[in-house]
Amino acid sequence: KVKPQGGQMRKVYKQESEILVERLLKLVADQKNDIPYPHDMNYVIGGALQDLNDCDALAHVHESLEWLTIRMSKMINKLAPVLESDELNIMETITNLRNNFQILSEKCLVVLHLDLRVRCFTKLIPMMCNNDYNQENYNQFNPYSSVNKEHTDKEADALSRQFDELSDKLQISLQANKFKYVFNGCGVVVSNLMTDACELIKNQKINQQGVKRICRNIFAIQQKLTNITLTREAELDTCRQFYELLYTTPEEFIMQIQENGLKYTSGRLYLSLFDLLYKSMGNDVDTNKWTSNRRKLIDVISTFEAKTEKKSGELSYIQQAAKEMGGGGIDIYDRTKY
Repeated sequence: KVKPQGGQMRKVYKQESEILVERLLKLVADQKNDIPYPHDMNYVIGGALQDLNDCDALAHVHESLEWLTIRMSKMINKLAPVLESDELNIMETITNLRNNFQILSEKCLVVLHLDLRVRCFTKLIPMMCNNDYNQENYNQFNPYSSVNKEHTDKEADALSRQFDELSDKLQISLQANKFKYVFNGCGVVVSNLMTDACELIKNQKINQQGVKRICRNIFAIQQKLTNITLTREAELDTCRQFYELLYTTPEEFIMQIQENGLKYTSGRLYLSLFDLLYKSMGNDVDTNKWTSNRRKLIDVISTFEAKTEKKSGELSYIQQAAKEMGGGGIDIYDRTKY
């Protein structure tokens, strides 16, 4: 078999990530009126496997089953020439057993691969839903109240620690190529989760301190994954740059899209980030100006999407938004309409 290389692998990781994130975030969408996870992060400890020691045990089971499969294959090769015709049922039984062990071994490795990605979901989505990124840290009565302002959120710290612990265990338990299979591409999943989570930010408001916190969280996770995979995890640079658009004014936001195109993610999420930017401006928003800027952004996004995608007969998300904007506008605080 020819293994995909370089850009091909990035494409594979991207496709896998999009499928996983879409299905995981559907769990959040099914709980529209509720925060998907409680503030107590001990309630959601890990991934598909709650205990990291179970991950280590599963890695050993995988390697043991693979070893057994190889030995059984060698035994089958030795037995095949010497068995009589009336003994072929023995060969069939051993072959079936070998195949079952091989399938089970492969499933163990896939579970480890998915477990790491579920851990990202169970930490990052509650982090974005439950933390207040619009909160002012400064307290004039307590000059030390902002002493921890440069720290990352506890959920990002917890995920980084789990990456570390799991890496230490699996480097011993798994062969190098299988270790890479478990960890490589995880940065793409984190990037997709974080960009999609802009729609889930608590109260749909964020200030500059909140943007800094989110960017620090992304950078901390990127550093941890880079140390483990020995690759740059460039997708997390892209994710951080996406949130840094919240430092701009609405006019600068639109200008950057015009200059760079849909560099970071889909048009839908650019529009969601733009809405978040306006909502975070408070009550001083000029509704007419917002409507004009939003329509302009939709036009820009539609132009880039038209260049890269063949439109189907159905209205795309951006086309639907443009249609609604033309029909009298949308209340900036009513997300149910779009």
